[in-house]
Amino acid sequence: MRQRHKLTQAALADKLGTTQQTIQRWETNKTSIPSKALKELAIVFDCSVDELLGIAEYSRTRYSTWFLTKSEKKGRRKLVGYYGGVYLTLQGVPKIQNYPIDDIAAKTIKNSFPVLENGSLGLPWMCFETMDNRILFVNLKAVKVAEVYTDDYECAPAFEHPEVYRFLTEWNIDEIENGITASEIAEQEGISENLAEKAIGIIMHYEKTEEENWSGISFHSVNIYWLDGEKTSHYLDRKLWWDLDDIIKIYNVPELYYSDTDEIPSGTIFIQEGTDEDAYINFLNLDHIALIEVPAIKYWQIACEDSPDLLDIRDISPYMPHKNNNQ
Repeated sequence: MRQRHKLTQAALADKLGTTQQTIQRWETNKTSIPSKALKELAIVFDCSVDELLGIAEYSRTRYSTWFLTKSEKKGRRKLVGYYGGVYLTLQGVPKIQNYPIDDIAAKTIKNSFPVLENGSLGLPWMCFETMDNRILFVNLKAVKVAEVYTDDYECAPAFEHPEVYRFLTEWNIDEIENGITASEIAEQEGISENLAEKAIGIIMHYEKTEEENWSGISFHSVNIYWLDGEKTSHYLDRKLWWDLDDIIKIYNVPELYYSDTDEIPSGTIFIQEGTDEDAYINFLNLDHIALIEVPAIKYWQIACEDSPDLLDIRDISPYMPHKNNNQ
């Protein structure tokens, strides 16, 4: 990987804030690479940690420096490429939402809008994953306009390497005061200033675009935009994940759930936050929701806890947990 990126051991060491001797010991297998250094290497080499560990069967290219879909080479399956973005104008949501997407999401969006010749409308929801750590559930009945555009037309919103979002998901933001410097974070967490600066940049972006305070930003919570203009946040617990996962399954393969017809029965459907074991339960009415934003890394962590076999499917999402992650 280092040679492919035309970096000397000294240059790579400088990027990681370590010594050339350390890089040499890693490459000669005299010492193992710490997990935090693996994250740094993945960012520098624009790859996944699984690729560095030799676990991934196929390369991933859904990262920030790739802008075009690559062709198949040497028998590999088609690699996934950066596409552009999507603007969503939604009923009840005052601001037009803009998300960076890859070509898989672009295809999903384009195929989600029913036309008359397609017959049954099916489930009136659209589900796709963005390149900034979100899985979106969009109520098609709330969509006024969905404008899908390529990077040739306009630059999509900024996004970072999945390892930056993974660090933010695992990091305790609530315990950190606003104004902390990248060098202070790097020293406290044992990471490079480069990774710390990227993490701060994402948080500052949330403060600016989402109008959230530092202490209120969470990478474990679901944001719900309601048709009446209200926005609420809900912790992504196992029950809420289960209901959202059901929406994805019904959306992708409706005939598995409805054998006679792929038309979803009419009527009010609720998703549930909390269980009987909790102090409270929230029932959220899907008919009144315009948009649901779900943190992708947290979603896939719960999904892999529920179905560990998912860890063997390496091309589902760049936000999947690492295969060697005990969690």
